[in-house]
Amino acid sequence: MSIFVFFPSAGSKGAFLSTVPSDGPKAYKYKQAISLSGSFPKIDDAVMCFDPNFPDNTELLDVVNCLGSIVVFNQKVKKIFESLGVTGEFLNVRIWDHQDKTISDDYFIFNCLSVIDFIDMEKSKVAMSPLFPDRIKRVKSLVVNQDADIQSHAFVPKGMQGQIFITEKLKTALETEGVTGFKVFKAEGWDGLDV
Repeated sequence: MSIFVFFPSAGSKGAFLSTVPSDGPKAYKYKQAISLSGSFPKIDDAVMCFDPNFPDNTELLDVVNCLGSIVVFNQKVKKIFESLGVTGEFLNVRIWDHQDKTISDDYFIFNCLSVIDFIDMEKSKVAMSPLFPDRIKRVKSLVVNQDADIQSHAFVPKGMQGQIFITEKLKTALETEGVTGFKVFKAEGWDGLDV
């Protein structure tokens, strides 16, 4: 089974979102693969704004770039994830443009809850975090654990909960439906970069 690293990709005009909703969990919580639905605010208080540092980026793609590597996507993408039984939470947010006007209530932060022991730590070239020795800080060359039991089409690897990986089946479904705003890299041999 082929696995891919998943990234939002705004292109030249796609909007960037600057923060997670201020009344909800802090940004680091979305990288812990824990349930956040109980502490997530209702839509009126779950606002995410276009980043003022990107004033010309105003196109709202299906998958939206968000500073802090939070994955945000629309109802179309949510339906694809749900149709494949992806394990995670879809936390509904309101998107404001650069003038603080609502432009959509149909976007969701994807909080991935599937953690898989997916990385072959002995063969991969990675640097561990000095503050959190069980977390990968940087990847130079990723080697996939061929015995990994992958039961969700989107997941985060153990030790790298901030990075979403997807199966070829989910990648194909996203491409077939013409989803905009994302890019993928083959997981095997990945160099840790999103370019």
